[in-house]
Amino acid sequence: MKWMIMLLVLTPSYLYGQQTISFLKKQDLKVVSSHSSKSADSHKIPIEIIRGMIYLEAEINGRRGSFILDTGAPTLIVNQAKAKGQQANALSLNSGIQVVETKVRSFKIGRIKKRNLEALALDLSHLESASGRQILGLIGYNVFEQFALLFDFDQRLLFLSPSSQKIQPSLHQPVTSFSFTLHDHLPIVKVRVGGNLLQFGIDTGAATNLMDQRILNQSAELPIKYLPDEEIQGLDQQVTLVKAGQLEIEGEDGWTFGENKFLFTDLSFLREHTGCEIDGLLGSPFLAKADITIDYPKRKINLWTK
Repeated sequence: MKWMIMLLVLTPSYLYGQQTISFLKKQDLKVVSSHSSKSADSHKIPIEIIRGMIYLEAEINGRRGSFILDTGAPTLIVNQAKAKGQQANALSLNSGIQVVETKVRSFKIGRIKKRNLEALALDLSHLESASGRQILGLIGYNVFEQFALLFDFDQRLLFLSPSSQKIQPSLHQPVTSFSFTLHDHLPIVKVRVGGNLLQFGIDTGAATNLMDQRILNQSAELPIKYLPDEEIQGLDQQVTLVKAGQLEIEGEDGWTFGENKFLFTDLSFLREHTGCEIDGLLGSPFLAKADITIDYPKRKINLWTK
């Protein structure tokens, strides 16, 4: 089994008493609650938001527990510190990490059941310490690649459906839609930030939005509202102090997503080792601003607001 593995879980560091980054603040956007109009073949799954991470319950090999939903992971990741098996190289934000290839006999999320699922094993104890709960793993691309994912953050629900057409709110069309491409497993979208057309990965495993610091160097007139520096930590567990600031995001069609907070860090390691030319990651603070559907079969992202 050969992987081009990017594991882009990203958490704020709280080593020095830093405050939790707000996740559910909608910033002047009102959410359309659409949970009552989903079709019968949608899988409704309760979610929790803990320090910017999306948690849900699933079952692995008959054991039920908490998982993090992570569109930045290529496959199911099992939390196992001393796994045995074929080792593989994976990439976090700033360095390589070792993972172990494995197989899961059975996995169940909602009414979806999978057997003999390829997976990776990795020690996630630092995420358990941050959340204060036991974590069985990360749910990545090979679990949901055939589905559209709709996040209803007001109702704390995730809906999985074979098509986003079957989970649209009955009386509302999306206020905007835009296409994405896949770099292996990672959804890539184009948006405008400060007048620059940039490429971002959509990463539900990122508790903050991230932008490559080279954008700061290339755009001297970027309209940033600077904030106090913050610390971030990837799955390599390295803690980095980085600049922070707010910038407006616009879609290619001119739709404005308002001001979003970004942390600025060096992404050259990822670009050099994966060939993925991204300028940053749009994580949970961006996703939580409206009801949003990530439709993998159609390669579409839809947003609904009042």
